[in-house]
Order: sequence, then structure tokens, then C-alpha cells
Amino acid sequence: MHGAVRRGLRRLDQECGAAVDRRSLELSQDNLPWVVNAYVLTFWGFLLLGGRLADLLGRRQVFMSGLVLFGVASLAGGFAESEGTLIVARAVQGLGAALLSPAALSIITRSATAPNATGRSASGARSPARAARRVSCSAAS
Repeated sequence: MHGAVRRGLRRLDQECGAAVDRRSLELSQDNLPWVVNAYVLTFWGFLLLGGRLADLLGRRQVFMSGLVLFGVASLAGGFAESEGTLIVARAVQGLGAALLSPAALSIITRSATAPNATGRSASGARSPARAARRVSCSAAS
């Protein structure tokens, strides 16, 4: 795997004429871990906030906001010309992912458990409202 990445970077270097490695961004060995840590810290730090915002503002709106934020930050990171810009872009990517993840999981869970025309969810279980109506009708008889 490592060889394939190295070959891909060499080919990109040949085609684009720019060296694609840590030296091209002037990343010091001490700041290199921050490229990963900036993403991880903001992702885990804002994950609960993303879930709460999805509850308050709506799943779809928070999902789309997180998707746009993640995409813009990815674009900024791709065009970064300094280590500071790259680290900030990675932190914003973490924030976008923290908004995106809980909203996406909530949308998937909601769509998988929503009852269809037969009153059963996609998993085959009866919806609670339909089951309650059936019980109340049986009790009235």
C-alpha cells in the first residue's frame, strides 16, 4: 500500500510539476501530527453539539450545512500553501464532520424505522402507533 501511494505521488509530481509531500507545505516534523489532531479534536469535541443541533434545527438542514462546511474545508485544505492554513482547514473539516455524522445517522435511522403503507418498518417490525390502535380496537370489542 505504501508503495502505491508513493508511486501515485511521484506520478502527480511528474504531471503537475509540483512536489507533493510535507516539504512542499514546509511542514515541520513537530507540527505534522497537528494535521491529524486538529481534525480529531474538533470532530470529537463538537460531535454532541452536532447531534443537539440536528434535534433543534432539523436533520436535513444540519446535514447539508455539515456537508457544505466539510466540502469547503476540503477545498481549502487542498489548496493550502502553508501549514497553518492546512491545520485550520483540517479543524474546520472536523467541525463539518461533527455536524454531518449525527445528522446522517439520524436520517438513516429515521428512514429505516418509518412505517410504510402496510404499517411495517423497513426492518419488518410493526409501527408503535399501528400496534397501539390494534390493541385499543381489540379492547373495545
